Amino acid sequence: MEFVLNPEVPIEKYFEEMTRIPHGSFHEKEYSDYLVRFARAHGLSWTQDDIGNVVIQKAGTAGYEDHPVTILQAHMDMVWAKDSDSSHDFEKEPLKLYMEDSFLYAKGTTLGADDGTGGGRHVRCHFSGQGKFEGQKTFKPGRRRRRIHNDCRSGRHAD
Repeated sequence: MEFVLNPEVPIEKYFEEMTRIPHGSFHEKEYSDYLVRFARAHGLSWTQDDIGNVVIQKAGTAGYEDHPVTILQAHMDMVWAKDSDSSHDFEKEPLKLYMEDSFLYAKGTTLGADDGTGGGRHVRCHFSGQGKFEGQKTFKPGRRRRRIHNDCRSGRHAD
């Protein structure tokens, strides 16, 4: 596997791997399964619900066992946007990354209005050696909006 970014830096390696998985709204199954494989490979606790939301947990390290848990949340679906002359098929093709003047781009498309760097930040925390950590990756924006809407109507706020 050839990398554009530095595969020795976890946030760069895993962010680039994530860009190779098509994951538009309501097409996140492969991405969700990737995160479960990541958790398994690193001995982390995880849950995946029936619509694909994933929660990955890292136990507290020595001296942090009784500290509060740090939680990061990011979404997995990507808003698909491409140049008018691009034939990129977001449902089947990975993003084609390249560097230009020290900036990262995707050929013919945006890098996505997803939260891919949120996933990279989660990975960084899992490898940090710090205290307890929980990373939540959610999708299905329509279902999430309904849940938030219902919570707000009842006077509770989900976020």
